[in-house]
Amino acid sequence: MIGKGHSIASTGASIDYGWNQEKEAEVVFKDYLAGETPREITEEFKIIQSQNERCTQNTLSFILSPTIKDGQEISKAQLKMITDKFLKKWN
Repeated sequence: MIGKGHSIASTGASIDYGWNQEKEAEVVFKDYLAGETPREITEEFKIIQSQNERCTQNTLSFILSPTIKDGQEISKAQLKMITDKFLKKWN
């Protein structure tokens, strides 16, 4: 498993990319969000982001990528568990 994280300025574009149905993307982990679409979730982020007007790269983007072999064998439930552990470690 390879993990990568960085701060970004384009919250909506990042969520749209990760939600791409043409690439058969699936939402594996979504906690503490009321929105159901990328647009709704981006609006939720903007509410919090507006608290600090000086910050331009105000979204933390993390990508967890299994190897090709692991990606073929890992279940959605297992990926959710890995994501949960990752978030708890960095919380």
